[in-house]
Amino acid sequence: MKKILLLVAAVVFSFGLKAQCPLNQAVDFTATDCHGNTIHLFDILDGGQSVLIDFFYTTCGPCQQATPKVVESYYSMGCNQNDVFYMEITPSDNDAACQTWVSRYGIEYPTIGKDGTGNSICNTYGINAYPTVILIKPDRSIVINDLWPINNASSVVTALEAQGIQQHPCSGTGVEEFESENFMVYPNPARDYVTFSGENIQEVVVYNSLGQLIDNVKAEGDVTISTSNYNNGVYFARINGVKTVRFVVTR
Repeated sequence: MKKILLLVAAVVFSFGLKAQCPLNQAVDFTATDCHGNTIHLFDILDGGQSVLIDFFYTTCGPCQQATPKVVESYYSMGCNQNDVFYMEITPSDNDAACQTWVSRYGIEYPTIGKDGTGNSICNTYGINAYPTVILIKPDRSIVINDLWPINNASSVVTALEAQGIQQHPCSGTGVEEFESENFMVYPNPARDYVTFSGENIQEVVVYNSLGQLIDNVKAEGDVTISTSNYNNGVYFARINGVKTVRFVVTR
């Protein structure tokens, strides 16, 4: 009887444990996301952005419930273009599973799976329960060890604002923004090429979701860019230095 009571007490205690990262300072890592992009944590922090990391795995029920709210907050906080950079890391899912997950929830920020050293990163950060969402400031201090509960996008936004991170609109809102300026981008999603059409196009500069320069095309008139060598994922095109549009490459 005593053994049974002890077992019950242990189970109750384990459910009462709070999932969190035990570290106070970030440990650097270089990883590859499920679309083949290289992510170097300290490069992002040294660029002045805080980093939000969502540790998850695809069959985790609480992760499935929290992810749409984290995604919604990503749009409120500027789509990785301003004060904070979002990424997510799974210890157990391969790139194919991560790509399915990304498509399911419309995730634009980097997703790092076990093929991209996700398991090693989770072990380094002492993650043993999921989801665990942490925030790292540019000075490399971990100021949120476990953002929970995530009842809605405001749960994330409010926690980030408490750390001095401001809301920003995302640069570029797709075809609709271009139509108001007599511009169009198509097809979107792109497969082998993407075309930018409109008056007085002089330059198209393309960046990936990490802000890395991919293409810089000088032109006068419509511009068609081959995307056959692009990895699947989200890209940003800056037109004439004044207008930005997001487009997706998928095959």
